[in-house]
Amino acid sequence: MKIVDLSTEIYEELNEDSMISIPSIVTYLRGSSNLGKLNDLINTNFIVQPNSLEIVDFNDNTIEIGPIEASIYAQMFYVYFYGRKAQSFLGAAGIDSVISMQSDQGQITFVNRNEIAKTFIQLRKDAVAMLNQLVNLYKFHNYSPVQVVGKDIIEPVQPRFLVWGRLQILN
Repeated sequence: MKIVDLSTEIYEELNEDSMISIPSIVTYLRGSSNLGKLNDLINTNFIVQPNSLEIVDFNDNTIEIGPIEASIYAQMFYVYFYGRKAQSFLGAAGIDSVISMQSDQGQITFVNRNEIAKTFIQLRKDAVAMLNQLVNLYKFHNYSPVQVVGKDIIEPVQPRFLVWGRLQILN
């Protein structure tokens, strides 16, 4: 899967928000630290090929990122995106949008930036919960034990019989 295809899917999932663009999503996804976070989360070795911009395995360039890994990577972007949106509304330079105006009495109503920020904080919390769930499901289905430690043989219980008032084990 090419990084541009994944960015386009994310952009469309966000309903083509005017605050974000496909090149900015590509920039986030191409970042080696962000891809490294994905690799750390799900124990993979993905890299972005410089020429084709495909996300492939470092050890075997024929193995591309799968749809499950791509959805985890997209969810990582959603966590980042909602966090940035919350910060933009909490800051002093946040957007003040006018909801309504009245000309006779001079009343102007603005959007409450704190309420909008709370909404984005909740969206970020939901995105983190979804990311954790996706990672746990990925690990559950893709990991297998390398070694089983312990006794593999269950010793049979020897029959015991009571013979004239004392316990005797028969072999």
